[in-house]
Amino acid sequence: MPRRSILSAVEKEGLIAIPIDKEGLIERYTLCEKDISWVNQRRGDQNRLGMAIQICLLLYPGQGLLPNSPTQVPNELVTWVAKQLNIDPDQWDGYALRSETRREHLLVLRAYLKIAAFGISERRQLVLALTNLASQSDKGIVLAEYAVTHLRNNSIIVPNIDVIERACAQALTQANRQIFKVLHSSLTATHKERLDHLLERRTQSTVTWLTWMRQSPGRSNSRQMI
Repeated sequence: MPRRSILSAVEKEGLIAIPIDKEGLIERYTLCEKDISWVNQRRGDQNRLGMAIQICLLLYPGQGLLPNSPTQVPNELVTWVAKQLNIDPDQWDGYALRSETRREHLLVLRAYLKIAAFGISERRQLVLALTNLASQSDKGIVLAEYAVTHLRNNSIIVPNIDVIERACAQALTQANRQIFKVLHSSLTATHKERLDHLLERRTQSTVTWLTWMRQSPGRSNSRQMI
């Protein structure tokens, strides 16, 4: 059975969207003097610009290693970072064309920024935190936004959004089980018998008592309300 999606395509994209407006670039991607000094110690303008952009992406949206090609980074971000370093933005086109180089740089950047990878332990902690929230809200986007913020605040790399979605779905399942356990524990034998009776069909009807109770008593208009 296919796994039920709790996030739309638009919601997934929004979770890791890179701001390209002026205010967003200034707020999220202004390098501090320490970062600029560290980047300037790298060899070559391509590596300087590339690793500076990697720093920006590791901090926000939280995914530093680009899965396919560096060209996925918006031109607005490249131009803004290059301006801070006094480097030609075109140098970005030649940065880390090999995926192995980007992975090597990611390890160096993780150590510099003190950011942990997302592993089994981090997943368990995330699901636990999400379960507490899922007992209050079953909206996928609310859980996913909390998950991404939780990882950023705890200096953990944000994994693929599909991984986030699966963690949220697991948290929802666990929360539902906990809620059911709490509700079920307070039921007496009489309560259970009466609830079971709701699943029986009504006399001379094809629907159960539960289905009948869920139906509207009439059309939704002012007359029926009166």
